[in-house]
Amino acid sequence: MIKLNKIDNNTFVWNANDWQKLREEHRIVGQLIGTLAHLPRQEVFPGLPLSLINEEVTLLIEKNIATLVRYPSLSRIPGDGVKKEFEKFRKRMHKEQVECCIEERKRQIADMIDRIVEGKRRKLLGLNTKRRKKYSSTKCETSEDQEKLSATQSFNTTHGHNMNSFSEAAIRVLKDIVLCHTKALNLAMPPGSSEKIEVLDEDMYLVPSGETGAPIYEVDSLVGWCICLVNKQGAFVYPWLRQEDACTVRWNFPETPGEKLRYNTFKTLWEQGHFITPGQKFGGDFLVYPGDPVKFHAQFLIICVERTSALPMSEIVAFGRLGSSVRKTVVIASTSSDQKSVIFQSINWSGT
Repeated sequence: MIKLNKIDNNTFVWNANDWQKLREEHRIVGQLIGTLAHLPRQEVFPGLPLSLINEEVTLLIEKNIATLVRYPSLSRIPGDGVKKEFEKFRKRMHKEQVECCIEERKRQIADMIDRIVEGKRRKLLGLNTKRRKKYSSTKCETSEDQEKLSATQSFNTTHGHNMNSFSEAAIRVLKDIVLCHTKALNLAMPPGSSEKIEVLDEDMYLVPSGETGAPIYEVDSLVGWCICLVNKQGAFVYPWLRQEDACTVRWNFPETPGEKLRYNTFKTLWEQGHFITPGQKFGGDFLVYPGDPVKFHAQFLIICVERTSALPMSEIVAFGRLGSSVRKTVVIASTSSDQKSVIFQSINWSGT
């Protein structure tokens, strides 16, 4: 069962696997409010933790999909032993990320090797260039490269500069040079060439290792340390947190008639197979999607109105014009006379 972590008055999901399961299997979207570990200074691609609204939390608890817990140990200041273990953990994770970056760079070079070799071949033959440089003018960093290029030069002299392709032996020679000297190849390519691939600076993609001596984060509780840790799947975890330390939290939402209306509306739409997100940015309570919000636009803007509340005509007109301007159908949700179901009434603006 998924554990929802309650901190103060907010509910979070810190594990990436739990976040994926909630979204793909249970259509719970939430809102990512964190940042990516390797891209901390941007807000286009948010990261964990996932923040849940009260209606989502109540639904997950009612359907026995998740349980709400609290870890009192996270509110205490970490001791020296935990700090030392944290530094060891961070260095180990940094080393693993270095290895992943190296493997990823190898894969990128392998995928682009044909384009790189083709660009190098055209460069050596002087094709589509302002200056048709002779093969002998090519510089090599090592004597071994010079021998390989000399062999290719001999092949080129035999067949002439008008050939459109190298032999398999010549291609293998060029690929060998590319794999051994990626940086040298980049420098040899013309400025602005589409075949040029920048050499990876691994340090730009890694979580800081903290080896500079200066602390990267200033934290006064284990909550801060929890936020600092990230595993290879991108799930923020606290490695030394024991599950038996979790305390079950009592959840009282909904309580007021307005809260009950919002939750019943959310639950009804969710049971119909929709994806639901908060709709405050469009002036409503919820936005309803036919599928994952990443792939679809919202079709309905839900506005919850209690059955006993008076609704002036001016507000009805405003709702209609609002839906027309944002290209969504405005739906007013209210409870039925027996208080056991939710009634939906759509509004379409047909005026000028």
